[in-house]
Amino acid sequence: NANIKTMADLKGKRVVVGSPGSGTEVKTRAMLSVLGLEYNRDFKPEFLSFAEGSDALQDKTVDAFFLSVALPAPALVSLALTNPIRLISLSDVEVDKIQKAYPFLTRTTIPGKTYKGVDTDCQTVSVQSLIKAQGAARWTADRPLTNASKPFLSTRWIGSAFWPRSATS
Repeated sequence: NANIKTMADLKGKRVVVGSPGSGTEVKTRAMLSVLGLEYNRDFKPEFLSFAEGSDALQDKTVDAFFLSVALPAPALVSLALTNPIRLISLSDVEVDKIQKAYPFLTRTTIPGKTYKGVDTDCQTVSVQSLIKAQGAARWTADRPLTNASKPFLSTRWIGSAFWPRSATS
């Protein structure tokens, strides 16, 4: 239990920020900077993939990790099956600061019960994705989306932090 309940609680912790140069890492650095948290000064960044971050969290070699993925995140679903987790909501003030600096980030709610043991909604920010298709793959009014393409074209990518919690938290 890393006793992390707010973004400010990341100070002094070991935090997975994504693979070096990945979209997750770039968004995490930008978002935390706006909130006054800097790599190395305030916390120890760990540059790991989703799978590596999930393993490190389970092994307790890190205290938290950020994801920027579509819901439900497979790494988090798997982790939540065997470990208690906590999603950390951004406050309204934190979201406002982030959106002022990065207007392309959207206020988003991760619904409660998306992950085992997480019953309450979690406020975070997300970035929307755009898929461009050419030729026969192009969508038109007379060629509706297929069931296979709908999830990709309606997905909002989520960024949030989570970590194990003790049975008492």
